[in-house]
Amino acid sequence: MYVNFEALCIDDSGRPEGCPPKRWVRKGQVYTVTEVCKAINRAGELSFRLAEVKPPQPLEVFLARRFEPLSDAPLDEARRILEEEGELVEVEARPVSRPFEPLKPSWN
Repeated sequence: MYVNFEALCIDDSGRPEGCPPKRWVRKGQVYTVTEVCKAINRAGELSFRLAEVKPPQPLEVFLARRFEPLSDAPLDEARRILEEEGELVEVEARPVSRPFEPLKPSWN
């Protein structure tokens, strides 16, 4: 499902060996989520595609549990669609405790 909302990275652990840091998320940074999907290589776990960072193959997406959405609005829409498909996944936004600086795309 294509979306457009910001999310704070809360977990940058587990960067794959050989993956350059510029192709991995950083804890404390805000990213733009452009798609919510299920990761094929992670048993269908809810995942996000980001505008600013493109992980190396075969990953292609980041697990949603690595992020805190900064607003409930896009999540409400995602919940509605998932309910219609019978695949509701509970996700909630939590307040961010500190200011953030949006990142510029790493591929520039």
